[in-house]
Amino acid sequence: TSPIYWWSFSGLLKTLLDRVADVHEPQEVLRGKKVFFLLQGSQPSKEIEMLDYVMSRFCQNCGLEYEGLAVTNHELKEIEGWELAALQEKLDKVLSEG
Repeated sequence: TSPIYWWSFSGLLKTLLDRVADVHEPQEVLRGKKVFFLLQGSQPSKEIEMLDYVMSRFCQNCGLEYEGLAVTNHELKEIEGWELAALQEKLDKVLSEG
């Protein structure tokens, strides 16, 4: 999950991507893990396409399974293979209170 800051993901996520990307051989513990990329705080825009591309390439390079990106609650429900029902329920609650 990442908030959008100045048309990109957060500095914390960027740092994680940079540090993991520097590992030449991804550790076996990462290989095959599913990644769901959740963005918050941006209207639909071309920058989201770029962030989706970055995350999909990162996952490809690290042997991770990229499952998709969601910006809205509606998109979140459309991600095939979404298995984090408890988190989705919390997000629904926050959005309804918000």
